[in-house]
Amino acid sequence: MNQKHTFGDLLLRKKGPVLHFGVHLGMEVAHIQPGSALRTDNITEFAQGQKINIVRKEGINYNEVTSRFLEVKAKGAAYNLLTNNCEHNANYILHGRKESPQVQAFALTAPVGVILARNQGWFGILLAGLA
Repeated sequence: MNQKHTFGDLLLRKKGPVLHFGVHLGMEVAHIQPGSALRTDNITEFAQGQKINIVRKEGINYNEVTSRFLEVKAKGAAYNLLTNNCEHNANYILHGRKESPQVQAFALTAPVGVILARNQGWFGILLAGLA
């Protein structure tokens, strides 16, 4: 199914081993990347040649989304992988909650890799890399 993006859609594209998140705001996509604050780009610039997946969010309130976008943009906070990444910003703009399940999943699995690496030498490091 070839969906057309619309205001308030969550847009996803591959960025290495993770997903890059943006919010469709009509003519542009709001997103943040390392070395920058929240910014807007057209859909082609956001995609960077990658396929875009659309997650349609029902019941999006135009005024709330626009207000949260303007709030984040005005703060000008720089990208931070753990506290201010693209997923944090997209979730805040759409839902008012600054959260990143990708970071949470990494935080839960990384200690297992460290334990395996410490207790198993090179074999543990290899297993941790495959986990």
